[in-house]
Amino acid sequence: MNSRNHQKMSWSNQPPNPSPQRLEIFINPASGKGKSLQIFEQIKPILAHHNTAFNVTCTRHAGDLQNRVKNMDLSSIDGLVVVGGDGSIHEVINGLMNRQDWEKAIKTPLGIIPAGTSNGLCKTLLQEAGETYNHINATIAITRGNIQPLDILGVQQSEGESDRFYYSILSIAWGLIAAVDIKSDNLRFLGSLKTDIYALWEIWKLRHYRGKLSLITADCESPLIIEDDYILLWAMNVPWAAYNLNPAPHSHPTDGNIDVLLVRRGISKFNLIKAFLLCNKGQHLAIPGIEYYKLRGFHLDPQDGEFLAIDGEPISSAPIKVEVLPNLARVFHP
Repeated sequence: MNSRNHQKMSWSNQPPNPSPQRLEIFINPASGKGKSLQIFEQIKPILAHHNTAFNVTCTRHAGDLQNRVKNMDLSSIDGLVVVGGDGSIHEVINGLMNRQDWEKAIKTPLGIIPAGTSNGLCKTLLQEAGETYNHINATIAITRGNIQPLDILGVQQSEGESDRFYYSILSIAWGLIAAVDIKSDNLRFLGSLKTDIYALWEIWKLRHYRGKLSLITADCESPLIIEDDYILLWAMNVPWAAYNLNPAPHSHPTDGNIDVLLVRRGISKFNLIKAFLLCNKGQHLAIPGIEYYKLRGFHLDPQDGEFLAIDGEPISSAPIKVEVLPNLARVFHP
């Protein structure tokens, strides 16, 4: 994958922006517990109070949002807003990055109104600003018009003679976390409890996965190569994987790094459960068996496992190469 170098910008150095006047709003009715439309009705008065014009579209199925963003005219709007979860933002980013004019399109400011199960990106942005996590504060942040950069992760997957490219705003998971991300969707009606319940089930079974990892650090000319049996790999672009899960407490959305948690075969079930319970406060890193790396990139060759998960969405378990694309996207922030 070709690296793209972009100048890093501090949040505090960004000039104030006028409130966005024209927004394209996408509502994902299937997000979370299916309350996106009700949430939108609650935030409409806030948009009206700020004289913000908007066009609303409800997405129909998985992939619909990505296709719409890939082909829409962006020239007449001030931002794209999603009433949904991290999976919806994942589709928006991939739609923008697969346009012919991607270099300009990816600078379109993005807003997130949390209506999904996890909402890790929205939680990150509000937490960094000292704001309480809820859809009202997320909407107010959009109306203020303040914009900050956001790193995204570029993923190149080689399968046979073909390469596929994906882009992540949140996380890349393999092993236990990927299984929880994907298989717990059958329990979506439970909201965030679905993750807790399925994680405990996966820890009780405690499978291990053979794989070869190449870790690329900022201060190392050659990668650190580890071939071993793993319980999980959890690569984070932001601190919060969900509004109640803080697996990468040392991460920052614009630091140019990927924060990677590794757990190898041999950790006790007790320590794994303890780490999971402490993860909501970011206090799990001292648990024996939890490894934490800050990387510029990594290569993963999974020799076991059904799939990987990118922002909670499944892809095959073919080898991947991951790199940081610093400050590439733009988001509204409080």
